[in-house]
Amino acid sequence: MALAMGEPLTQKLIVSGILMGLGICLHLTEQHQHRHVHEAMEHNHVHRHDEHHQHEHDVPVDLGTRHGHLHRHTSLSHIHPHYPDTHHQHKH
Repeated sequence: MALAMGEPLTQKLIVSGILMGLGICLHLTEQHQHRHVHEAMEHNHVHRHDEHHQHEHDVPVDLGTRHGHLHRHTSLSHIHPHYPDTHHQHKH
């Protein structure tokens, strides 16, 4: 049996394909969580009030409304599932 570009279907190719498929499956189903700390910081960015953005306003802001202004994050320690990304840079 020949595959794309005339390559034969060999036992090595079958085993390699199975191993690559298992690797992809492990990568997509990996669940990772542990306690970590977000250090206190002050900055300005668009946000909505959630676990990371708890603060008062001089003028009322409706819950869930996206808005931006200078604000301060207090230190926060919590656990939630995540993948390594911009917001979760830490050592294990």
